[in-house]
Amino acid sequence: EVENHGSFPELEDGDEGMDPEEQAVRATDDLVEARLIEDRGNLLQKIDLALYRLESGTYQLCENCGKTIPKERLRAKPSVSLCVACQEEKDGS
Repeated sequence: EVENHGSFPELEDGDEGMDPEEQAVRATDDLVEARLIEDRGNLLQKIDLALYRLESGTYQLCENCGKTIPKERLRAKPSVSLCVACQEEKDGS
């Protein structure tokens, strides 16, 4: 777990009396919760950006090439800002 996430959370008050397995469960729960909070924050940023693009009239336009993003793609993932070709180029596909 430390290899995947970089560090192990600090023990909280009262954790000292827990056995190592209980501490590991608590630490894993804390890591999962932190990741969920981070993911929610990222989603909110994507929603804000999509709303800004909608208000500015650029919602259906690819941020990279300026071509129209198909409605089906936007329906599938409303926060998308790149057309398929530009997304594949970005991803290295």
